[in-house]
Amino acid sequence: MTDIFDKISQELSNAVAARDEKKIKALERYFEAAPQSDAFGPSLRLSAKQAGKQAAAMAESDVVVGIANSISRAGRWLKYQNMLNGYEGPVIVSEGDSWFQYPIKLYDVIDNVSDRYATRSLGGGGHLLADMFQEDEYADAIREERPHIFLLSGGGNDMVHDENLANFLHPYRPGMDTQAIIDRAAYDRFLRRMQDIYEAIFEKVLNIDGDVAIMCHGYDHAVPVPGGSWLGRPMQTRNVPKGQWPKVIARMIDEFNLMLKTAAGGFPGRVFHIDCRGVVQSSGKGWHDELHPNDPGYKLAADRFIEQIQAVARGRGFPARPTRVDFGDMEDMFGETHRPLDTIIDFGGRDPGRPDEALIGAGIPPDRPPAVGASADEDQGGGGGQHPCSSLVAWRAVLSAEDRAAYRDYQELLDEWDLPDTPARLAARREMASGFDVNALERVLGKSNIYEASYLEKGQRAARAVGRISIINEYGVSRGFGTGFLVGDRVLLTNNHVLDRASRARNSFVIFDYEYDADANLKHTQRFDLDPSLFFTSAELDFTFVGVAPTSRHGVNLSDP
Repeated sequence: MTDIFDKISQELSNAVAARDEKKIKALERYFEAAPQSDAFGPSLRLSAKQAGKQAAAMAESDVVVGIANSISRAGRWLKYQNMLNGYEGPVIVSEGDSWFQYPIKLYDVIDNVSDRYATRSLGGGGHLLADMFQEDEYADAIREERPHIFLLSGGGNDMVHDENLANFLHPYRPGMDTQAIIDRAAYDRFLRRMQDIYEAIFEKVLNIDGDVAIMCHGYDHAVPVPGGSWLGRPMQTRNVPKGQWPKVIARMIDEFNLMLKTAAGGFPGRVFHIDCRGVVQSSGKGWHDELHPNDPGYKLAADRFIEQIQAVARGRGFPARPTRVDFGDMEDMFGETHRPLDTIIDFGGRDPGRPDEALIGAGIPPDRPPAVGASADEDQGGGGGQHPCSSLVAWRAVLSAEDRAAYRDYQELLDEWDLPDTPARLAARREMASGFDVNALERVLGKSNIYEASYLEKGQRAARAVGRISIINEYGVSRGFGTGFLVGDRVLLTNNHVLDRASRARNSFVIFDYEYDADANLKHTQRFDLDPSLFFTSAELDFTFVGVAPTSRHGVNLSDP
């Protein structure tokens, strides 16, 4: 059976090569709206009519949203290029989340803005503000397009992904008001983190081009629904009364807008905060789901941006700017010898710990580590499954003798834990804990499993070698995510089912430090392109070795600690 995503990717590539917006629009037939679920970002699924059995298999995965983002982005790219022919208005670059690109099923803010102004759109449903900053794609677009205006939407997904909203709420106790329900320390840390990222983006954009006008917004007062994975369910887990839900969300959105207004205030005349509060309900059509307006609401939010664009135009105008767009460049995006990392692909937008890793079919059972030294065919127990490196040869190569000993000790402890409590064992413990043994509570039973605290530091060092792989197929379309880790100088080990051929590795990249810190904030990450000049894989053993570029997009050396 033909892989549905490769089929869609090929059709997208052909449509782009033909510069045919209608053919790109026709690809929407592969998708349909889905009820709000646990999926991160817009709720979309494959159409059963078009995709057959694969529609049920893929359900509402991030891969579905990723390729839908790519289709929408390709259509916008063509629309942008076509509009530039003889165009004399302001040139815009936009970066953002699903308020700026809700792929296929809703006519969002940028859809409306781009009807009037030439807009190069980089956004994607499900994208995090932290990812936008780290992937840095907007900076390249501003250097290339020399826009008059930069539109930015982000932070909402950072607040609510993976039911993260619950981390900002106290468990409800009778009598608590709205302010008391919000965990001030946790939410203030989040707001500071968001303000730091926004200000860093503002500074970077203005350092590239000090004449760019930057416009951002802080969303509208969303309406939680019972069971809603983004807002309602986190409220329920904290036992917040339903009548308090809208008040809590309104308070948090108000504070988010105040943070953004404060950040914009640090760049007077250059950064503008667009207040979208109240626009969705005033549309008379309400919300599409907990986070996203219906089309009329998006239209009114877009009108707020358009009003500010017009105000800037009246104040200082928009001088003519050279552009670098070229239809020939677009065809290059999909060729085997070109790297479409900064063009129309979707860069994923799913954050660590989310269902990205569904791509990794075999994994370590959650309750038991792999038996170090086991053969490829030995079952590891604990619910079945094997280590991702099936033969464990590569895995053993990166473990020290101390690491292997720790694994064995842990396995022995698990085996002892499973032993039933017999009357003799209970009697022995009671005797050892009697008042006659002053050392009873300090006694080590059997082999000691005490390790120095530095063992945690060693684990932290080892974790830095692990990265999230963004898989981009030959047609420049995101296929999802996988995991890999460095095993040598510029050598990454992953699975064959993540990267099965060099042509796929050519467009893919790895992000290191893609994890949360102790305060539940995403760390500063570094993105490195993969280098398929070194590529060795085995489908039978499900492993792939692939090269990694020596420096990141930010100029950090891979060898740096």
